[in-house]
Amino acid sequence: MFEAECQVVRNLAKKGNCVIVGRCADYVLRNSGNCLKVFFSAPLVSRIRRVAQRQNISEGEAKATVKKNEKLRADNYRYYTRRMWGVAGNFDLSLNTDFGEEFIENRIRSAMKL
Repeated sequence: MFEAECQVVRNLAKKGNCVIVGRCADYVLRNSGNCLKVFFSAPLVSRIRRVAQRQNISEGEAKATVKKNEKLRADNYRYYTRRMWGVAGNFDLSLNTDFGEEFIENRIRSAMKL
C-alpha cells in the first residue's frame, strides 16, 4: 500500500502545483527539485488545547490523544523512511502554527519565490 501511495504522490507532483499533507511526501519527493517541503508544528500545550476544543474533551484526554497520535506518526514515518519524524533537515521550511494562518501563508509564499 505504501508503494501505491508513493506513486500517487509522485504522479500528483509531476502534474503540477499541489499540496500533499503527510504520506511521507517529504521523503517520497526528496529528490524532486521543484518541491517545497514544509513541516508544521506547535508547542505541546497548543496542540493539546486545539485537540481538546475540536473533540470537546478534557485537556488530560487531549494530551493522551496528542501523545498517542504523535507516536503513531513517528513510528509510521520511521518504518517507511528510516528517518526520524519532524527533523528540520528533512524540510525546506518548518513553521509554528501558533503564528497564525496569515503569517504561515506569507512565509510559504516568500519561500516559493526563492
